[in-house]
Amino acid sequence: MKILLLVHSSTGNTRLVARFAARHLEARGHQVLFVGLGPEPPPDPRGFDLVGMASPTMYFRPMVAVETWLERLPERPGERRPAFLLATCAGEPGAHFELQARQLARKGLRVVGAHWVPMPSNWPPHRVLSRKLAPALPLGRLLSSGPLRPLRVGWGFLWTEVTEPDARDRRELETFLDDLPERSRTVASAAPERPYRPWLPGAAYLGRTMGPREMRKATAVRIDPAACRRCGSCVRACPSGCLTRPDPAQPPVVGDGCTGCWACYNRCPHDAIAGWASPPGLGRYAGPTASARAVFGGAADARDRG
Repeated sequence: MKILLLVHSSTGNTRLVARFAARHLEARGHQVLFVGLGPEPPPDPRGFDLVGMASPTMYFRPMVAVETWLERLPERPGERRPAFLLATCAGEPGAHFELQARQLARKGLRVVGAHWVPMPSNWPPHRVLSRKLAPALPLGRLLSSGPLRPLRVGWGFLWTEVTEPDARDRRELETFLDDLPERSRTVASAAPERPYRPWLPGAAYLGRTMGPREMRKATAVRIDPAACRRCGSCVRACPSGCLTRPDPAQPPVVGDGCTGCWACYNRCPHDAIAGWASPPGLGRYAGPTASARAVFGGAADARDRG
């Protein structure tokens, strides 16, 4: 099969998983074109047997920057080209797959399967809270091990470390990927509305109701002019393009398009960005850990953080 894999990653977690997926599919004899979100529109899905979209879950929904990018695909509602969804999430995708499947359906892409991989939260306010609960982390690990393993995504709301992926997560992803050729043959009967049913009550509703305005209410970031070294890391990291440098000698300016993804906060190397409940640098997420890279076979490459 000729596969188009569209990818966006805020901190590197999703890119790590997507790179693994691409290698796995190629090892099975498929051709994979790996395309990351950028200024250019996504490639035309025509000419591909299968299309995949890999992106992070943010506020129980897809990232707004990803939705904006996918809107640049041509409208082909009458077509039924098979597609699949991958996500990384700290605890619950909510309405992520539902909303993304509906959007792709208008582009002539019918989702035949969706899968998500747990990863530690990269949301700074959450990480700040989890840090305060660190003394009780051994209890969290105990409550997330053995027969209690399915509960770890719930405990991840308290201790971010318990959602580190493991070998079982890798095997489950491999099984999903191996089933894609057979799933693709069911495209005529694929139902895009509910490719995944959330386990957390209310998560899908929250995802449906969250928009850029709601995201910004408690997530606005601010740049400390004294600490900022004008390196431009935050501007390059911003997927929404709302951070600009009209004057290179001055700190970047936060515009109106912020959707609260905190990519700038996590990528600032000088701890010059602060936000709600997050002093500068305190809750930064540096990207996939060594153990996550070991699970998915990813090298410690700074280029794969974005």
